[in-house]
Amino acid sequence: MHLLRKREIIAGLVVAIFLIGLAANGLTKQLGAHPFWSFKVGYIGVGVGIFLYILQSFAGLRWGIKAAFYVVLIWAAAGVTVIGKGRFAASYAEDFIAGRMWYFGWIGGVALGFVLIVHLLAGRR
Repeated sequence: MHLLRKREIIAGLVVAIFLIGLAANGLTKQLGAHPFWSFKVGYIGVGVGIFLYILQSFAGLRWGIKAAFYVVLIWAAAGVTVIGKGRFAASYAEDFIAGRMWYFGWIGGVALGFVLIVHLLAGRR
């Protein structure tokens, strides 16, 4: 068990700047996030992703199993996001739970995307 290596810290900084930059330039809005909070999901997601990456560094799983697990979780977050957006739009913006699903699905997707990319860039242990 370790906290973080130098390679992981550098990869984390690069990925954080990249993902926040993409959100700031409107990629999340183009992909379906609400225009009001499309940038917010970028920096909140990266913050959550940093926390999750530190937590996963204590997990005793193998490198490939972790990578596959992150891919499955990203797909789950995407599913929650799509369902939430659809329900929110169908309710004419009155379904609070669907709105939260859409919002937190985006945050989870960005966070898990951060974790997966840093995990892949940091390499095998």
